[in-house]
Amino acid sequence: MAKHHVVAMVKESDGVTNIIFEGISNNHWGVKLSDNSDVKPVKGQSNALG
Repeated sequence: MAKHHVVAMVKESDGVTNIIFEGISNNHWGVKLSDNSDVKPVKGQSNALG
């Protein structure tokens, strides 16, 4: 994880995996991976990490 600067990986209850690269508190950035095509990000939607 350190090689790719990954700070955390969180599996959310809806089957989404949240991979965080950098950030402080709820001001972080990363990617969300899902095997469910029905799960789409919504602008302004909060997530499990804040």
